[in-house]
Amino acid sequence: MNQNTKNRIMWIDIAKAIAILAMIIGHTFLYGTTIRNLIFSFHMPLFFILTGFTMKDLTGWKDYLKQIKKDIIRIIAPCMAFQTINLLLVIFINRIEPGEAFLHFIWQLIWASAVDVNGYPALGALWFLVVLFWSKTYYSLVRLLLGKDYSYIIFLLGGAFGILLSLYHIYLPQSWDIVFIVALFLWIGRYLKDHLGIFERYTEIISIVAVCIWTYLWVKGIYIEIGTRSYPESVLCIIESICGCLCIFTFSKALEYKKILAGYLSYIGRATLIILGVHHLDRWAWGIIYSDSIILLCVKRIVFDLAFSMLIVYLIEYVKKIFQRKNST
Repeated sequence: MNQNTKNRIMWIDIAKAIAILAMIIGHTFLYGTTIRNLIFSFHMPLFFILTGFTMKDLTGWKDYLKQIKKDIIRIIAPCMAFQTINLLLVIFINRIEPGEAFLHFIWQLIWASAVDVNGYPALGALWFLVVLFWSKTYYSLVRLLLGKDYSYIIFLLGGAFGILLSLYHIYLPQSWDIVFIVALFLWIGRYLKDHLGIFERYTEIISIVAVCIWTYLWVKGIYIEIGTRSYPESVLCIIESICGCLCIFTFSKALEYKKILAGYLSYIGRATLIILGVHHLDRWAWGIIYSDSIILLCVKRIVFDLAFSMLIVYLIEYVKKIFQRKNST
């Protein structure tokens, strides 16, 4: 393990693994099904809340620019890489004229939406990376300008503004209407981190209350879908997603004691970005992984996505080692 791996918090990586596996399952089940609704009630907010939980406070504008630079390399670059692979597959497999495919590619990046908007094509699963980049950039900017004591006001107002835009079907380029809501989840993640001691002290009580609220609202058919801009009952769906995340926190902490399982899950959790990219492309292998059984299809899709993702992780680590050897000599 390298130093970065040693410094990671295992239960957070486990929670990320649960979220990414849930995402694959949720994207496999049909709209409106019980399991899909349950997954969508927490899995995207969980990613964003965990991001806010792990983000560090910036000490100044120099740190802010460093964060943007790192996020361009770690978030935007992989997004562009996977989308470029998708473009090439469209040209060579679907036999689409390159100019037409490239124009389609550009519009996908301009809107960066999970679904088609204003007559323009969806970016698909990679919308998450674009929104993650902008929400982190926006969140850190507000924190730098206003400080931690007053920034929450902007995030609450921004979240309300994002929901208001969705009610009037107003969609912004780069999914900025979603960015306002995601920044609120980042702040919630930071708030939970700052008050983690209370959660750990009253884990049982908080978890019982959270699972009751989460289950009740899910049964009532209330669940958030950030990618499609669906925020039923506005505040209630956000409360539900927070409760779901708190339950996953408790479950992930419990799994830490299952050493072997925790090891595998934490490894998956560290590779969520690559798994997301492979998942974005797995439709090209649909003929191989398709099954009439929805359960078998989920299993095959998870195995396929994880196998190719781990292969990419191995290749990246192998290339890094080669460069390290060259630099050392």
